[in-house]
Amino acid sequence: MCRRLTPLSVADVRQAIRCLESPDAVTALRHLAPEPMGSAYPNAVVCAIADEEGKLAATELVWGYVFDWQRGPVFNARLDTALRPDSLWHESLRHRRCLAPAADFFESHRSETTRSLRTGRPIKQQYRFADAHSPVLLLAGIYEGDRFAVVTTEPSPDVAPVHDRMPLVLQPDEARLWLTGTLEQVAALATRPSVPLTAEPEQPAPAPAAPSQPTLF
Repeated sequence: MCRRLTPLSVADVRQAIRCLESPDAVTALRHLAPEPMGSAYPNAVVCAIADEEGKLAATELVWGYVFDWQRGPVFNARLDTALRPDSLWHESLRHRRCLAPAADFFESHRSETTRSLRTGRPIKQQYRFADAHSPVLLLAGIYEGDRFAVVTTEPSPDVAPVHDRMPLVLQPDEARLWLTGTLEQVAALATRPSVPLTAEPEQPAPAPAAPSQPTLF
């Protein structure tokens, strides 16, 4: 369940669009150097890519759908569920797909723990996943109004040792297919060879330094 990613700035998303529209999108994206950004969590504003009348466009969306019956935002949508006509996600999958360009995404290990440097208590080990050959991941998404959800699927061999779900990561030449293809074509993206990812355990954040005490001497 992806609930943390590192998005790209609006300027970098626009540059990524130019890369995707170039004759060699793979090489162009590999030379993109996104500016460092902080992590995004559900309810954060993320710059995404949508198809607007046949053209790729950058659009800012809030991460997570809001439902009256759900306490917090629903930020992941299972692809296999969204393909069902009776699913809450189905109309978005049919008509409103997007890409969430990111430098990486994070997953909690199902069983491995580490010790928090803040509290000293055991916490689940976080793993950072990034494209093995490019500074930009293209995460599949769907949207409704100004809200979007990351589409998830079965884990690739790189993610499976850590978690049982992952975002659907697209190759550059699959971007248009995701945005405008048929449901049959979209479903097939979950069964083709996965994008190679690197997996790195995240180091726990250190405890904040204690404020210095004033002295009279």
